[in-house]
Amino acid sequence: HLIGRVMSYEGLGGDNYRFTLKVYRDCNCTDCAFFDNEAAIAVYRCNGTNCGPQTQSNPFLAVNVRLASVNAVSPPDYPCLIPPNVCVQEGLYTFTLNLPRSTTQSYHISYQRCCRNVTINNIVDPDDSGATFTIELTPFAQAVCNNSPTFDTYPPSIVCNGLPFSYDHSATDADGDQLIYEFCSPLLGGGQILSPGLYTTCIGASPTPACPPPYDPVAFVAPAFSPSQPMGGNPLVSINPFTGLITGTPNLQGQFVVGVCVSEYRNGQLLSRVYRDFQFNVANCDPTVVADIEETVLLDGRRFV
Repeated sequence: HLIGRVMSYEGLGGDNYRFTLKVYRDCNCTDCAFFDNEAAIAVYRCNGTNCGPQTQSNPFLAVNVRLASVNAVSPPDYPCLIPPNVCVQEGLYTFTLNLPRSTTQSYHISYQRCCRNVTINNIVDPDDSGATFTIELTPFAQAVCNNSPTFDTYPPSIVCNGLPFSYDHSATDADGDQLIYEFCSPLLGGGQILSPGLYTTCIGASPTPACPPPYDPVAFVAPAFSPSQPMGGNPLVSINPFTGLITGTPNLQGQFVVGVCVSEYRNGQLLSRVYRDFQFNVANCDPTVVADIEETVLLDGRRFV
């Protein structure tokens, strides 16, 4: 039922940061879970992804964050096409953490949940592939009380098979840092196990709290798809590394998971990397008939069309 996610942060000063977690679900999914009323967030303080003795049962910090709101995501406006019925909801979680500054260690802030739509075409075992929602607060980012990039809009839920499209997937950075975009692999997290003894473990459907890094990528159906070529196309669906513009012409009908990463640089040094994944539904869109009736008007005895 999960079709996307992203996490970002704002530096508030005094080693305080406000985090925003957005989770997206297919609200037409049958017998699927709703958003968690509380997101079980874990924080790990690590050298890179080496978190030493920290484990799921002993993270640096764990916090349960209440679901703030559920919002409908508007479908794309196709004035001359009838897209299929697609329903997307956004679950919003926000929380503030005090994270003492470190010159050598990163903070990894993570949330994990299973699973994705079984109908996804480009990854292996999608209904058994959970997701990790994570962001790293690097020592450099801590030193400058950084603000991560935030994506401006949510991608269109539907794109039309055989028709060229473009979507501006750019982000905004409050500090004016350089942003570089790329397709990347979504991250796995949790599994399909629902039994009470394992449900909240690292292999269960709802790890509580999230487990420590490193996180494995999803497995794409090779050779047709890969992290850098997630949905094929002719011309290939691709992303501009400097603008974030996604362009191409899809040529396969179906549902495709796409991962986009934006890396933030200041003076050539990496500050942060924001992961976002979402689902493109490629549909055979039927043209509609638009009636444009010519109108005759009489003014002062003269005929106007």
